[in-house]
Amino acid sequence: IAVLDLDGRRVYNSPSYASILGDPKGLEGTDSFQEVHPDDRRRIKAVFDEIVRTGVAQRTEYRLVSSGGSVRHVESQGSVIRDANGKIATVVVVSRDITARKQFEEELRLTQEKYHGIFDGVPVGLYQSTLDGVYLAANNKMAAILGFESPEELIASTSDLHKEFYVKSG
Repeated sequence: IAVLDLDGRRVYNSPSYASILGDPKGLEGTDSFQEVHPDDRRRIKAVFDEIVRTGVAQRTEYRLVSSGGSVRHVESQGSVIRDANGKIATVVVVSRDITARKQFEEELRLTQEKYHGIFDGVPVGLYQSTLDGVYLAANNKMAAILGFESPEELIASTSDLHKEFYVKSG
């Protein structure tokens, strides 16, 4: 949790910031955008300015560069705190480190890319279907064998037949 003034300077940082940015007490009064990854900084500053301008909370993802130089992925929710007169006084930012999730997503993407490369690249027709014959996946060769222009067309054709069957018989 961080509390920022309307210029983005740190008023408070919870102890959990120590693992990424160092001593929370030492962060007080510093620019909260300085550790934002340079490629994300302009976008995050624009999100912050929008929150201050409108008073509407926003959630966003970005990268922080830790005090040790490593890059951490962060998801933050910024919300305003109003004073007794209803005027926006500060912004509270609740963040969580999502680096492990981002790494897992990248590993999954690479695995799927590899799987699709193998599945689509073999010179034989391959498909996956439900027990009642609805195609869930097919490669280009299988679509061609069955006279379809693309796997998507093949999948749509059995999906539509399946829906039609159950509407008529159900």
